[in-house]
This record gives sequence, C-alpha cells and structure tokens, in this order.
Amino acid sequence: MEDVADRWRDPEWLAGAMTWVDQRLAEAGRPRSGEPDQVHVRAWGTAIKVPTDRGPTWFKATTEDLVHETLVTHLVSQRVPEREIGRAHV
Repeated sequence: MEDVADRWRDPEWLAGAMTWVDQRLAEAGRPRSGEPDQVHVRAWGTAIKVPTDRGPTWFKATTEDLVHETLVTHLVSQRVPEREIGRAHV
C-alpha cells in the first residue's frame, strides 16, 4: 500500500512547488539563497523551509480538507505583512 504522504515527496510535485516559491520570492525581491529543507511531511501536508538572504521563508501545502488554513495564513500576514510572499492552492 502506498503511503499517502508520498505525494509530498514526489520529485515532480516538489519541483513545481519550488518553481512557485522561487517566482514569489523573486517578486518579493528575496531570492532563494540555498536548498530548501522539507522539514515536515504527513499525509495531510508538508512544510518546507526555504533560505533567503533575509532569513528563512516557509512554504506549506495541505490537502483540500485543510484549506481553512489559508485563512489562518491570511490573518497572520495582516500582523506581519513583510513575512508573506504569496498564497496558492498547490
């Protein structure tokens, strides 16, 4: 039986996600300064730490069941807007 968390480890999916991250970082004037570190992988989502010259940026992807977390991200970004580079459903 395939582990459902494997979708987050799929090289094609990761490449697409990092392309999206790199585009958002470039738009924000914060290019990536090193390799990403996928620090959290579960069936319901993943978190990837992305280094930049101004400190780490985080990318998080979740299943559709947790799409409400987008609202949490939005609320946090209102408190610290300089830390958000974008949101997308990946």
